[in-house]
Amino acid sequence: MSFLKVLIPGPWWHELTYESDVVCAAGERVLVPMGRGERVGLCVGFEYEPPPAGTRHISAVIDTDPVLPADYINAARIVASAFLCSTADVLRTLLPSSFWRGEPFPPYCLASQGNESGTTDFFYRYNESERLQFYREQVRTARAGALVLFPERDQAKRFHKSLIGVIPKERLILWPVSNAQAMMKAWRNVLTADRPVIVGGPGAAAAPLRQKAQIIVEEEASLSWRSQSQPVFSLRSFAAARSRELCGRLILGGRLPSSRVFSGFAPEEKRSQENAVIRVIDMNVASHLQYQGVQFPLPLSDLLISETVRHVSTGSCVFWILDRRGISGEIRCADCGQPIICARCGTPFVMEKGRLRCPVCGSKMSAPDYCSNCGGRILEGSLPGLELIRSTAENLLNGRPVVMWHGDDPANLTEARKRIAVLKKEGGLVLGSRRALTLLDSLSPALIAWLDADAEARRPSYMSRFYAYSMLLESCWRGASPREVLLQTRRFSQPWIVGLQAGWHYFWNSELKERMSLGFPPCTHLVEFEAPLGWGSCEDLLFELDEAGFNTLWPGNGRIFTVFTPQMAKLRHYLERYFMINRSRFGFPRIEVWSD
Repeated sequence: MSFLKVLIPGPWWHELTYESDVVCAAGERVLVPMGRGERVGLCVGFEYEPPPAGTRHISAVIDTDPVLPADYINAARIVASAFLCSTADVLRTLLPSSFWRGEPFPPYCLASQGNESGTTDFFYRYNESERLQFYREQVRTARAGALVLFPERDQAKRFHKSLIGVIPKERLILWPVSNAQAMMKAWRNVLTADRPVIVGGPGAAAAPLRQKAQIIVEEEASLSWRSQSQPVFSLRSFAAARSRELCGRLILGGRLPSSRVFSGFAPEEKRSQENAVIRVIDMNVASHLQYQGVQFPLPLSDLLISETVRHVSTGSCVFWILDRRGISGEIRCADCGQPIICARCGTPFVMEKGRLRCPVCGSKMSAPDYCSNCGGRILEGSLPGLELIRSTAENLLNGRPVVMWHGDDPANLTEARKRIAVLKKEGGLVLGSRRALTLLDSLSPALIAWLDADAEARRPSYMSRFYAYSMLLESCWRGASPREVLLQTRRFSQPWIVGLQAGWHYFWNSELKERMSLGFPPCTHLVEFEAPLGWGSCEDLLFELDEAGFNTLWPGNGRIFTVFTPQMAKLRHYLERYFMINRSRFGFPRIEVWSD
């Protein structure tokens, strides 16, 4: 009889132990009793010390050979440890859903490479075509196959198309998005192909690889690498962990490096020929223009208005970017000035489509009848959003197309294609958030105007200036066509604006100096902790964390608080007791870790 360590997807951090009378290898799936039913689990090892009495027997061994190798499981463990989540939940996110239903799965096992180690290289260029040409050459000469990851699916599809004729068809695989059947087909194709070249979005990090395979991560500083649901972890980090486990070559690239790469490796910056003419406009001297009796809700410069009208009237495209959806920004009481606060995370609400939405956690609610602080019944918005600007833009352009392009508008691919077709044929104005920058792959705007560049740096996040800088940089360099970029700002001497001309070395040196003085990542880890409803108050846990020596921050209301620590292992060890399966009835905290 043996005792198996079994991973079963769930928020608990530990393996579960089961008895087995039959032979079972690590990497094989087993059917085990759990509660009143049965679950599919993954055997990851053996318990050599006899477990407590009452340990249950497995029901069956599903596989005859391992279906996941040790390097894959180890990479998941590394990521789970770094992001304070369950190894089994990481694997649940990565693998096809059929894996956890116990359906047939192809064997996948790799031999150990002993003491060999992998290598990491960096390739940062502002010009996208330079990067893609470099990646094509690396893929062409890769001896053990390659995995090329892009933060956006459409970017992956274009790169995959560019490899046709360079890489034999039978070796070239475009990784699917989420369809379980298509993912299983791609998984099998990778295992049977000779030196496969896999191209895909972030989810392709889960693809099976050979020893010493090459992994390329494009735009490694992008936030798109974070998983979109619990558990929240970085697929870029998983790709890097797999590269180390496979003793392969990892290439990190993009327009600019992430803060951790810049501070830890100081990669080389090489300038490219300028793609955009950048003009910075002082919003303090801009005016609230009136047009046909309607006043613009945001100061717009004469240059921005005249250039927009000129380009649109000749059939060109113009982008107006304001990364703020809805009718307005922060909603406040007109009497006392108190903002309407999200009960979940303590962030002020914004108005969007007639409802209040939290810009941080996404919570929504109807507008209250009165202010909870003073009883006032008049609420006002502090800053205009996209929906409020649209009508005035339509008046300005006298019937020319004005197209919205933000998080959920257009809502589907068919509508998106219709709008792009109109813009290609007639030109017009794109009024959108950061999502509109993806249009630079298919449209060639003559002008991109940031209506309130400062707003991008006012987010309630320590990364706000990086958000702003990366978006502005993307608007200058994404796509091949030259363009003019106008920035309306009241703070034109800020490093994230000066850095557009001076380069990302200048930006990161200035940004990291301030982050270090305040104790923000990458010099420490920032952990956002949300207590479940069943816990009641957070105060007891906050007191315990403070007593244990952790630096905590709580806004004084809500269930979300923040922990700062340079020692993630110490924090994980302290929190393990809250993530035991026997605490299921109390609920489990939600955790997000930020290290960049």
